Amino acid sequence: MLTVIRLFPKQCLVQKGVVYLERKQLIAEVEGILHTYCEGCLLKAAFRKEKGKSYAHKFCITECTVGEQLKRCGERLLK
Repeated sequence: MLTVIRLFPKQCLVQKGVVYLERKQLIAEVEGILHTYCEGCLLKAAFRKEKGKSYAHKFCITECTVGEQLKRCGERLLK
């Protein structure tokens, strides 16, 4: 059974004692991270130019701390 509770400023879903942020809030968090850190990233631009788009993408996902944070948000979305 899911119970919606209101926690200022976020609404959360409680299931089996674990609190999940709502899907919309997680997506907004991802968009905020992308906008703040990834748009205009000099490393990404340099890697795209020097080593190609695939390498730059792989670097962002596996090596960059922001990419790791985005992966964690994605995992939370899949729950």
